Amino acid sequence: MGPQFEIFAKTDLARSAGKIPRKRSASNTQVMRAIRFETFGDPSVLELAEVPAPTADGTTAVVRVMAASINPSDVKNVAGAMKQTTLPRIPGRDFAGVVEAGPAEWIGAEVWGTGGDAGYTRDGSHAELIAVPIASLRRKPELLSFDQAASIGVNYMAAWSGIEAAGLKAGETVLLIGAGGGVGGAAAQIGTKSTNAPGLLPTSCRRRHRWQSAD
Repeated sequence: MGPQFEIFAKTDLARSAGKIPRKRSASNTQVMRAIRFETFGDPSVLELAEVPAPTADGTTAVVRVMAASINPSDVKNVAGAMKQTTLPRIPGRDFAGVVEAGPAEWIGAEVWGTGGDAGYTRDGSHAELIAVPIASLRRKPELLSFDQAASIGVNYMAAWSGIEAAGLKAGETVLLIGAGGGVGGAAAQIGTKSTNAPGLLPTSCRRRHRWQSAD
């Protein structure tokens, strides 16, 4: 994926909570570390930067990102495929973390989230902190680790939206093309776990994932 993605993974930004945010001596402004891009291109345009930390207000909470995932759409976003994206921008849509600022009842809560305009018209999850709408806060299931929760968002939301849009009914059979991919795999899991799931016929062109099942 390129050296900047490797830097992001190896520095483990989210777990430096005792060090960041800190204050600049000149302006006394809290800052955080983040992966950011100022021009579109391949992953080499990503830079590890020190930027102003987000703040909470009446409609926004601040979450310390403990884990964030990288989706194909994030890479496409950096490349300029998402026309709505404004620059400079911190990419990333999926995250899991702990609420640091916002409504009193949410402080310290472990949460997870995804999607919306994060990473496109507002800064995303590839940073130590992310500002999110209070209305979007959702508590992370205790049985999921931060890493697991952060890997669910885009894939499972896309899969769920597709299944809902299809208007499937019990007794119907669904052919999933590309079940070896993120969204296809998520759709297969959602379908097989649902109490009124239709029959599934998942397929994949990847040799190691080539399988079919009508169960």
